[in-house]
Parts: sequence; C-alpha cells; structure tokens
Amino acid sequence: MAILLKNISKKFDDFYALKDINVEFFEGQVNVILGKNGSGKTTLTKIINGSIAPTNGKIFIDGKEYSNLNPILSKSLGIFTVHQELLYFPHLSVAENIFIDNKPKNMLGFISHKAMIKQASEILSKMGVYINPEVLCKNLGLSQLQVIEICRALVQNAKVLIFDEPTAGLTTYEIENLFKIIKELKEKGIVIIFVTNMVEEALSIADRVTILRDGEVVASDNVTSFNLSKVISLIFGSINRTYPKLKVEKGTTIFSVKNLTKRGIIEDISFDVREGEVFGIAGLVGSGRSFLAKALFGAEKVDSGEIYMNGNLLKLSSPADAIKNGIAFMSEDRIGTGLFKTLNIADNIISSNIWNIANGFLVDSSRQERIAHLYVKKLGIKPKEITQKIAFMSGGNQQKVLIAKWLFSRSYVFILDEPTKGLDLASKVEVYNIINELARIGCAIIFISSDFSELIGMCDRILVLHRGKTAGEFSKREMNYDKILKTAMGL
Repeated sequence: MAILLKNISKKFDDFYALKDINVEFFEGQVNVILGKNGSGKTTLTKIINGSIAPTNGKIFIDGKEYSNLNPILSKSLGIFTVHQELLYFPHLSVAENIFIDNKPKNMLGFISHKAMIKQASEILSKMGVYINPEVLCKNLGLSQLQVIEICRALVQNAKVLIFDEPTAGLTTYEIENLFKIIKELKEKGIVIIFVTNMVEEALSIADRVTILRDGEVVASDNVTSFNLSKVISLIFGSINRTYPKLKVEKGTTIFSVKNLTKRGIIEDISFDVREGEVFGIAGLVGSGRSFLAKALFGAEKVDSGEIYMNGNLLKLSSPADAIKNGIAFMSEDRIGTGLFKTLNIADNIISSNIWNIANGFLVDSSRQERIAHLYVKKLGIKPKEITQKIAFMSGGNQQKVLIAKWLFSRSYVFILDEPTKGLDLASKVEVYNIINELARIGCAIIFISSDFSELIGMCDRILVLHRGKTAGEFSKREMNYDKILKTAMGL
C-alpha cells in the first residue's frame, strides 16, 4: 500500500494549517514527519486517517482517489493511529482491549473469551512482548499500553500505522524496544508514518523524512539526504546549540538528602545539591526516580532518612510544608498536578502564593496583573495576554507559566520531573535557558529526565538509580551516554 497526497490544503477560518502539500508515504518504510508545534503535523495525519477533510487537494490510496475519507472508511482501508494520549479501557483486560472492536466468537455466535485470550497471547508473543492477556490495563505502564494499541490495529489487518509522538514519556530503554517493534512492522510491509519533534530519534529510525514548517513541506527525501544540523535548520532556522548549558559558579550546599528509604521502592539514597548547580537524576522505569522526586516534595511518605535545607532538618509531611520551605516541584504532568487548566495565566502564577497579594480574603487584582505581566515578559510567555486560559496554550508556554508560578512563591530548590516532556526542540531550548537562569541566580535544580542526552547536556552531575538504589554518580567530565545507560540497567 502507498498513500499519495496531492496539493492538500486545510484552511480554518482565515488561517491555513496546511498549504499545497505534496508527499507520498511508502509501504515497508518508516516515513517520519518532523516539524515544530504548529507546523501542521497533526492536521496532516488527521486528514490521512479521515478525522478531518482537506479544503483542497486529492488523496490517493493504492492509486485510487478518495474524496470523502472518514474514520470508518479509513479503518476499513487499514489505516490506524497510535495516539500520544493512548486510547484504552483501564478496567478491561489486555485481551478485551486488543479485541475491543472485533471480539472472536464461537460457532454459536457468542463471544469466546477463551479464544480472545489465546489470540491475544499469540499476537503479543509475535510482537516479542510478554504481557498477561488477562491482566487489567489499569495496572500497566505507558510502553505496555502502547503495544496493546498497536496489537489492536494489527488484529484489524492494519496496513498503515500512524504513530503520533510515540516516544513522549518513554525511557531510553522503552524507546529502543518500541523502535524494534516498528522495524518488525516495517519488514511486514506496513506503511509506518511516524510523527515526532525528536530530531535525533527520527534520524535513527527513518527511511524517509518529510519536514513541515508553517504548514508547508520544506523538504521530503530519503533519510540519507539529512543530518542533524540540516534538519534543525529546516525546522526552526538556526539554533546554535541543542543544550545551551551555562557555566555558573557553584555556591555552598543548600539541599541535602541523607539515606532516604521507602521499603521496596528506594533504598539509602543520599546526595547534596549546591547553589547554582543542576543535579541530574537518571533511571529506567522501576528505578524509583519519580517516587524520589515526589518524596523530596512531601508528596510521598518514606520509612526513614532525612532532608536538610541550609543545614536545617526539614519535616515534610505534605507539599505545603515543602512550598513553605522554598521547594518547588514541576511534574511531568503539567496540567494534572502543576497547573489549573480552567484558570488563566495570571491566576496560575499567583496560585502557589496567593495570600502574598491578598487584602484580607480578596486578591489585589492590580498587583496580580503587575506580577503576571512581569513574569510574562521575563520568561517570554506567549500569548502575552494574562487572561489567556492555560488549556489553550502550547506545552512550552504552559511550562513557562509553571516556572513563573514557583518563582513567585520564592522557591530556590527546583525539582524538575521531565520538564521538557512533549515539547518541540525550540521550546526545549527555551526551558533549558530558563534552567540556566535559575542556576545563575543561585537556585539548586534537581533535574529528572528519561532523556539521558538531555541530562548529559544540561547537568553538572548525574546520579543514576537502578531498582531503587544508587548505581553510580558522574561528574561533568565523566558523563557518557553508554556509561549512564549501562549503569541504569545495572550492568
């Protein structure tokens, strides 16, 4: 199967999301679509899977023109999407989720749970993944749920698989496993359309690369025609450095962790962080890094161990205690645990320290506006209108609002858990520059990420966890991707 798009345009009111797109996707190849947020990647894939109709242009599938492609017709042609926000039923089993649209039946026409479990087990085995088909999906991790969504498409005779930002939130090890699966699907002749803003990942797996900028194709060719600097230039214009690490003179130790332990999760974790230091924590799924981050913020209880701020022992019974002591926590889930999506920029910024600008029980609105405008200007938040609702902002700008929120609360220890998750490269660089600024003014930064290259690029030291224990620590001079990965794997 092959998909050909000729002169495709999509207009929303007076805005063109796509302009005169000409591109072909081939079977047995990984066809990568690259572009920053707002470049038209998502719109293009929605046209392919029939979710939206183009304003102009023609779609050809296996040489046949389709003028009224819709989701039902698209699926009947074998076109499926593995979404970034995975679609699954948490209280159904793995097998039930795989066969949600076409449950196997017995000779009498009744659903056969025995056949469903058997067939689910077989397809999981063929994928090289061993998951109990009877376990409930609510008990599975992100990478396992992703495999289940792929299996659901395969049992419906998928001929085209669209992956929408599939590596967001995955560890390095999980990404390698996903790429192995994608390569196997490619060898079976499936058309793989891989949408991402992760340039290095794209170049490592692509057979063909299409780059969008402002709704137009600026390049489409075999991967051998591209290198990292060329791709970045095509997507964003010139970005001098992917990781613009700033050299900052380190001050005294302001944050110390001694022998932190939670039975079965983390054991005897100790480290110090100095003023102006970016301290990285690396680890694979199950290493305890996310639990550790929450424990440092008082959001998880530990069995033993101590946390010190400027030499003083802290008692962190809740996040409120951490906030009072100048500790900020930025979760990988910006909306779920960091920001209030129904509130605007100004309300979110003051939310962590609202009583500081209140007169009695009323917020001083004029002071709130001045503070919000100050941080919008300082951090380059877009749009500049402080009445803009968070839900309608890009991921990069949501992250900036979250940073503004904690700066306003006078935090000086920042726990950053996956701060660049889901951001395009340009937005990531903006976050890196903000981290540099936090370090420059003397804050201590604890930077947790599943992207080891990111940690190596931005951190002064990296602590590596393996199964809840400290497996190694690397200075800037000692940092090496292979070393950190092997240490995280316990090798």
